Amino acid sequence: MKEKNEKIQKEREIDNDRNKRQIEELASLNTKTKSEIKGEVQEELIQDYLIRKFPEDSIQEVKKGAKGPDCIFTINYKGKKDIGKIYIESKDTKSWNEEWVTKLFNDMQTQGADNGIIVSTCLPKDFDESSGFVNRQANTITIIKMDYTSIHLTVNFIKSLLIYKQRNAASTNLPEEVIKVWENVKSPNFQMPVRSIVNQIENFKKIFNKDVKDFNNSLANKERTLKQLENDLIRMISSFTKSVGEIFPQDLLSYKEDNLLEESSSPKIVNKKKEVMFKSDLPEDFLNVIKINIHKEWSLSIKTFAALRDLDIIHVGDLISYDKKDLLKARNFGNKSLEELINYLDLYDLNFGTYIKDWNLIRSSLDETNE
Repeated sequence: MKEKNEKIQKEREIDNDRNKRQIEELASLNTKTKSEIKGEVQEELIQDYLIRKFPEDSIQEVKKGAKGPDCIFTINYKGKKDIGKIYIESKDTKSWNEEWVTKLFNDMQTQGADNGIIVSTCLPKDFDESSGFVNRQANTITIIKMDYTSIHLTVNFIKSLLIYKQRNAASTNLPEEVIKVWENVKSPNFQMPVRSIVNQIENFKKIFNKDVKDFNNSLANKERTLKQLENDLIRMISSFTKSVGEIFPQDLLSYKEDNLLEESSSPKIVNKKKEVMFKSDLPEDFLNVIKINIHKEWSLSIKTFAALRDLDIIHVGDLISYDKKDLLKARNFGNKSLEELINYLDLYDLNFGTYIKDWNLIRSSLDETNE
């Protein structure tokens, strides 16, 4: 008995669930149907209005599911058929969708229409209330609000413009071949792809500029990282040397094409030679500064170190003997390198273009000491 009751209860639950789903599906279908009916009502109202206001022209409804706009307005003038076409799209929704413009433009390209109009109850953010319209795709598509006055004015203006173009082209006394070429150039079949290409070029420019910006940011990050590594290495070697002594080769931090430690992986004790110093009457403090080995004591970029090596600038005395203009003329030497050096010289109150008495002799004695 208990099992029978449970079975009946389960059947009721399943039946209730099915009824609930059917009700929800019917409600959803009803909402969708109302929305579609609402849209179709606006489409037919616009078509009926165009038929009344422009009886000499042809208004063709595009069936549901078929590619193209809601209706095609074909311009006829004084017995001439199909002077131009205007694609008209109707939208009755709560929010604007820019994809409508892209779809209409693609339809115009495919079918060779001259202009397009989107009549909508919702409008884009850049809609101009004062003029009552906003243009897209190089002024080939006009967006207006659902208002019969706006519809009449816009259609009439575009129609007049296309008729004027047709009459102007027909009035020229040119050879038939030239007229054919001119008509082809003016036709949507030629102009639409050109406009599409222009739009694609603009989009590609945006993508390209973004890639350039990202590349420059990446390059700047790599340069900062490289400089930081170089600075850390110099500080590490300098700290070790101050604590332990000169156990590394003098040119350890100099750039070479081959490996820095070719001879051995273990450090060798370097016997410090007795300094052979030229006796100078320069102040001792100044003398100590100009004898500083830039490549060992200063933290500069690799590019600046390379430029200094090319000029045989080893010591501060070598550097301040140069004028700024002469340095900037050197290969691989730019404003950034100059700025790095100025920052260091400012620490010692030194300037470029400084004459040092007997500097050549002092430099020679330093070279002999380092041999």
